[in-house]
Amino acid sequence: SYPTTRMENQLELLRNALAQQLSGSERKYDGEYGERRRRLTEKRDRLEDEIEQARAAAQNAEASAEAEQERLRQREERRRREDEERRERERIRLEKERQAREEEERLRRRHAADEEATREAFAGAVGGDGNAARFGGRGDLRMCGRCKAGPIENFACADLAAHNDTGTTYKGNAVAARERPNHCPNCNWFDPDWRKWPMWDGVYGPHR
Repeated sequence: SYPTTRMENQLELLRNALAQQLSGSERKYDGEYGERRRRLTEKRDRLEDEIEQARAAAQNAEASAEAEQERLRQREERRRREDEERRERERIRLEKERQAREEEERLRRRHAADEEATREAFAGAVGGDGNAARFGGRGDLRMCGRCKAGPIENFACADLAAHNDTGTTYKGNAVAARERPNHCPNCNWFDPDWRKWPMWDGVYGPHR
């Protein structure tokens, strides 16, 4: 009969051989596929890790940049406040200096006016500057025994305690334009004896 038994046996052997070859090829391809898949999976995981690290680095860089900008802003604000405070201190200093100069000038003018008024009052009381020596003035110039302010001139007697207030008059005329006219006009030092006032050293105003 056809096919013969031999032919059927050979066909069976061929089928078995093909099945074994197919099974081996499947195992081989499965192994290669598994290996490639494993490698691709590892590569994907590495890329995901790198992306995550890059994202974290970018976030850190952004946070650092924002922190740096805030630090610079605070420093600029601090400098601005310091400049404003420095300008305000300078303005206050200049204003105080101006006020001090004005006060110094006012006191100088007041002192000069007081001295002139006292000089005129004494001169009128004794009948003129030329008669001052008759009252112990001697016409000499003295200075303060404490601050050395000078020159100070005596237009009346040597007893400075006798006429040392604005109520003192001579022949009905006031002889002083300020309280305690015989005290030092700078530091208020006083000695009732004119002869104990040091002779003027030629230096104007208080000094050492």
